[in-house]
Amino acid sequence: MAVLTKVGVMSMAKFMGAMGAIMGLIFGIIMAVFLSAVGTKSGLGFFGGLGVLGILILPIAYGIGMFVAGAIYAFIMNVILGLVGGIELELK
Repeated sequence: MAVLTKVGVMSMAKFMGAMGAIMGLIFGIIMAVFLSAVGTKSGLGFFGGLGVLGILILPIAYGIGMFVAGAIYAFIMNVILGLVGGIELELK
């Protein structure tokens, strides 16, 4: 068994930031489809524009937010891992 005693803060932050950007893109696409449908039914093209804006803004916002959250999470995890002695992992 290997024992995990420390996590790279920047490594975790980059991973979480990339995952956040991917999630933001998915949510942005869903938002664009939904708002385009609403805009078409109501006759307001404004909603379709908001959907396209979501495709641009959500990946950036989610990516930055998750990057910061990942760094904080890794820092707290390192403190707790130091207190409890680590986590046992079986690696192949």
